[in-house]
Amino acid sequence: MDRAAPLDPFRPERGRAPAASASFSLARLCRAVDAGIAAGARTVMVAAFVALFATVTIEVCVRYFTASSLPWASEMPDLLFPWATMAGIVLAAQWGQHMAVEFLLRMMPMPAVRITAAAGHAIAAACFLFLAWTGLEVLEITAGEHMPVTRISSAYAYLSMVLGFLLLGVTSLTAIPRAIAARDPLACRTPPFDIEEGGAG
Repeated sequence: MDRAAPLDPFRPERGRAPAASASFSLARLCRAVDAGIAAGARTVMVAAFVALFATVTIEVCVRYFTASSLPWASEMPDLLFPWATMAGIVLAAQWGQHMAVEFLLRMMPMPAVRITAAAGHAIAAACFLFLAWTGLEVLEITAGEHMPVTRISSAYAYLSMVLGFLLLGVTSLTAIPRAIAARDPLACRTPPFDIEEGGAG
């Protein structure tokens, strides 16, 4: 009798029927949450870079044709770049592209690897959610600070960090059941088919 591989409800197309409907429902919930986070991070990152590129293009054209500059253009990177950066960090976490040292875990038995990986994600979730909570105090402090030209509050830039830490915490939480159910707990997240691991793009 062939020995079946461990069930992976997070990849139902590669596994067999789930052992319990509760675990399968949790897997679907986590997939839906992760898909929403990844789609939102992608949208924010693309929108921020498009806005930055448009700002630079307009500034270059104005300088070329009028020999003057747009005072507000210098403030756009301070506002938009933090959003692009945090969106990229969240997206990398969703795709499992952050650096990790795994050689010690690879020498452990699989049950110990699952427990260690799940515990690591739980600790990361607690840290990120704590940072998001403390970031609310930063928003209160910076709410009264405004950029000189546009008069936009500096809190809008710092809001990207709060939301980014919150989404990183949720990403770590959804990774816990993934690590427990996955065939390889250390590879419970994979990039899309158009991204090669270790590649430049």
